[in-house]
Amino acid sequence: MKILIVSAQLPHPGRGGANVRNYYLLKALASQHTVSLLSVVDGAELEAYQAVVELLHSPSMRIALGNAGRALVEAEYSWEQAGTQLLHVLMENC
Repeated sequence: MKILIVSAQLPHPGRGGANVRNYYLLKALASQHTVSLLSVVDGAELEAYQAVVELLHSPSMRIALGNAGRALVEAEYSWEQAGTQLLHVLMENC
């Protein structure tokens, strides 16, 4: 099952209180389900909330953003790209 959790705070056990409960709840859910967490931290603006609602109602936009994100990661953060960057740094400094 895919689960989307929208939270006003990042659940982290170091913050105490409800964050501890939410952290362990997320951890337990993630052990058996695909969990996505959206945290709008410190009174985020209305525009961010509206963008999330728009995404929730637009499967085509979610797919487009997912595809664009994957393309970016494959282009900029592949092992080949990391190797090229490392080789460049080594050649400049050695």
